[in-house]
Amino acid sequence: MNVLGALLGQPGAPGRGSLVQQDNGQGGNFGFRKGDWKLVRGREQYSQPRAGANWPRKKGRPGDRLYHLAEDPAELYDLSAQKPAKLAELQQELDRIIKGGRSR
Repeated sequence: MNVLGALLGQPGAPGRGSLVQQDNGQGGNFGFRKGDWKLVRGREQYSQPRAGANWPRKKGRPGDRLYHLAEDPAELYDLSAQKPAKLAELQQELDRIIKGGRSR
């Protein structure tokens, strides 16, 4: 699927309706974006910053987090408690993609 037009910002260009991001390690960390919404699923959190990072990470799995990127592009405000229906929708779609082994 050629998405060059969408990447270049051409009006009406075909692109993807959603996007899955997965780490390359064994952590099981995923990001799933659909429209202005992003679901973040992570199994690993680090108590010490990774090499090159200057922020501390909490230890343990915090659960899935939900962000509305149009209003919160820095992903500062987890809306999972305020938007349980949207959280469940994105969780189900991500689970379906993971179980299927591919996003398209």
